[in-house]
Amino acid sequence: ELCRALTSVNVPFDRLLETLVEFLEHGNDWGARGGAALALGLLQQDRERIARILAARLEEETDIGVRLRLADALGHLGWHDRQIDRVLRNALQQEHHFQTRWKLIEAYALLTRKEEFIREQIAQPVLNATLDEKNRRQAFEILCQVEYYTNSLLHDIIQQLPAFSAPLG
Repeated sequence: ELCRALTSVNVPFDRLLETLVEFLEHGNDWGARGGAALALGLLQQDRERIARILAARLEEETDIGVRLRLADALGHLGWHDRQIDRVLRNALQQEHHFQTRWKLIEAYALLTRKEEFIREQIAQPVLNATLDEKNRRQAFEILCQVEYYTNSLLHDIIQQLPAFSAPLG
C-alpha cells in the first residue's frame, strides 16, 4: 500500500522511480517487492523504461508472488516490444504456479492482442469441458478482459451453458 501511495504523492518522477525500483530490487520480503512492482505498473510516464525494469526483474525473480505482481504490472503498464514479448514468452514457458501462469497469459494477451495466442491459450480452455472449473473460470475472465469475442466463440460458450443448451418446450 505504501508503494501505491507513493504514486499519488507529488514527488519528482525520477525520485519516485528510484524509490520504487529500490523496493523492487531490495525489498525485505515478497510483499515489498510485489507492491513496488504493482506501483510501477500504475505509472504512466516513461513506460518503456519501466517495462524494461519490470521485465528484467521478472527474469530474475524466484518468488511466485512477486512474479505474479510483475506480470500484472507489465499488463497494466501497456508497453510492448520484442524484448517484453520474449521475456513474457520465456516466463510463460517456465511457469508452473497456477495463478502466476494465468497472470502471464493475461499480460501477454493484453499487450500483444495476438489472435492465435488468445484462441489457443484462453478461448480453448474456456471451451474445454474436461478442464477443471478453476482453469476455465480464469480463462473466461481473461477472455473478457481482452474483449475477444467472435460469433462462433460466443455460440460455443452458450452451448455449454445448461440453461441455454436445453431444448425449449
